[in-house]
Amino acid sequence: MENYAFLVGVSEYLDPNIANLNHSCHAITQLADSLLEHGGFKKANIKIFRKEAESMDLLEYPLKYSIVSSLKRLGGSWNIREDDFFLFYFIGHGFGSKDGDEILMMDTYFDLLEETAISIAFLTQLIRENRAGRKLMVFDSCRNEVDGRLGLCDGLGVKPVREFTTLYACRPREQAYIPRGEELPLLTNGFIRAVKDRDCISVQDMFTTITDFVDDKAKDINVTQHPEIVSIDRDIREIGFLSREITVKTSRSFAEAVRSVNAKLNELYETVYPKRAESYQPFMNAASPLREWRQMIDYNEFRALAFEMLTRGKNGDLYTVSYLLRWIPDRVLFEPLVDAVSRTKYRGTVSWQVLDAIHAIIGDGEMTERIRREEKLRKKVITLLRKEAEEHPTRKGSLFISTVVWGKIYQICKRLELKPSDIFPQEALNRLEQSQTTV
Repeated sequence: MENYAFLVGVSEYLDPNIANLNHSCHAITQLADSLLEHGGFKKANIKIFRKEAESMDLLEYPLKYSIVSSLKRLGGSWNIREDDFFLFYFIGHGFGSKDGDEILMMDTYFDLLEETAISIAFLTQLIRENRAGRKLMVFDSCRNEVDGRLGLCDGLGVKPVREFTTLYACRPREQAYIPRGEELPLLTNGFIRAVKDRDCISVQDMFTTITDFVDDKAKDINVTQHPEIVSIDRDIREIGFLSREITVKTSRSFAEAVRSVNAKLNELYETVYPKRAESYQPFMNAASPLREWRQMIDYNEFRALAFEMLTRGKNGDLYTVSYLLRWIPDRVLFEPLVDAVSRTKYRGTVSWQVLDAIHAIIGDGEMTERIRREEKLRKKVITLLRKEAEEHPTRKGSLFISTVVWGKIYQICKRLELKPSDIFPQEALNRLEQSQTTV
């Protein structure tokens, strides 16, 4: 996974009717330095558009032509892939109305706004064309409508962009501020803090860090500014921030609670061999607290603990995490789960818990579409399903488990539109036909 950043800071405007923003150039430079030092970005993967000196190449200025042409040519300069993260960050003026929003480049003229500004709808189309699986657009600007001369606190309009995850400095009709005597606007200052915070592993973490900082600073200078984030079809708790791996940071109480369930499940795993339907009940009782945890769980703690258990590669840990994921399906943990399965030796009841977890996670249409779309991930899932299907022959003593496992695999195949004949050995297909397994 790689991180890519397209940074635009407009401090100087050619039109005297548009006030200059002396902080923008410095702020975008500070952001780039922070991404390099703390965000996991490579220097070659960061493009910065600003005016620092007259001797700079004009194509590095934040001009409309420079921005549009560079976004169109991204495929030639960067090898962006589906598992990469793309950040577009703008600091400068904007304007908006009920018809849509525009951002103002260095060569935008107030009397020719429609012709010389860049519409966010058009910008969204350009960014959509790159292949990055996760895209974040950030606009550090106000969101009130144009009314006369543009000053420091005039900016974006009232219609949010909903194509990707989009972060705004403030809500519609609010203003974005830079405290007097400081070098960074509130939003960018908070964003840099999120980049430096290694515990920010999701977009939700990033947004929480920013809002906490902006709220405190806004109160100090007696202004109102509420950052806003928009994501059209994904929970921002489930979208990774940058390309960071899940870090382990759990509260003792939550960790102990899950480990107590882990110990109970391990005990049951050793002592109970579920050959009959009533044998499932002890397992159901052990996991019943999870029904309540789903409502108040800290997703970051859950992910961190689950990730830690998956990487240990122990049979009992894999069983427990799979069981937890049945009740708390989490797309972020899907690949770690699949990878853990591929390197762990196990049989019997662990198999159907793993398959139950996979089936629960792909119940989300977004995850199903991602598996269908990403060839590498699709191959991983097919390999896992084949392994499960082949390791459960129909010999006496394992017939019950084999039937359960095959039934789960068959359901997953149907959900992912896979042909059962590509997964099952012939004897399993014959058994499925005889038992008339249904979804």
